[in-house]
This record gives sequence, C-alpha cells and structure tokens, in this order.
Amino acid sequence: VARHPQRAFQLLERLRHAARVRGDVQRLADREEPDGENDDVDPVEQLLDRITVDPAICHGKPCIRGHRIWVSLVVDLLADGMTIEQVIKQYPGLEPDDIRACMAYAAEMTRERIVVSGRGVA
Repeated sequence: VARHPQRAFQLLERLRHAARVRGDVQRLADREEPDGENDDVDPVEQLLDRITVDPAICHGKPCIRGHRIWVSLVVDLLADGMTIEQVIKQYPGLEPDDIRACMAYAAEMTRERIVVSGRGVA
C-alpha cells in the first residue's frame, strides 16, 4: 500500500463508502428513522475520518490524523497484548477514539483483502 499512495487513498475512500452503506443497511434492518442530523453518520465512518493517507506523510501509509503514527503500529501493539490505556500512555497525543479508529480501519481491511498467513490464505 505504501508503494502506491494513490491506491491507498482510494482504498480509504472505498472503506468509508462501505461503512456508510453498512450503516444504511443496519438502519433499514432496525427500521430506524433518522431523527437528527447525527443519525445519518455511521460511527465507523466517523472513526475512519481519523485515519489519513497522504503521500507526503509516512510514504503514504495510513496514519492517525495529525500524527505520524501508523495504523499498523497501533494494531501491532494491540495484537501484542497492550491495552488501549497502555498505548495512550506510550503515545500521549492519542485519544481512545484514535485507537478505535485503527481497529475499525483494520476491520475494514479484512473485508476488502485476502491476507496470506503462515498457514495459508486467511
């Protein structure tokens, strides 16, 4: 992804679109009627807005907005067993929603791509 910053940006836009579509489908499934202006905004989409892809920053790797902290770094820290509080303590400029945004981005990536693991295709 870092080698193709434009592709990374396009992927982020597709992820945001997918989050909007899922939110619409969920509202229909729940038969909810939007009653306020914030009802139209999916929480996942709001989280994904915290993630940026800019070819001039970190070689186009997805980062937390306003920081040069890669999404993959945060996901790796969580996978290694750190808690959200521990990550924030190590990176005091981050907020809990930044960590959740990284997890939302990772979740969306698993819907979009095939990941090759040591045991085969996952």
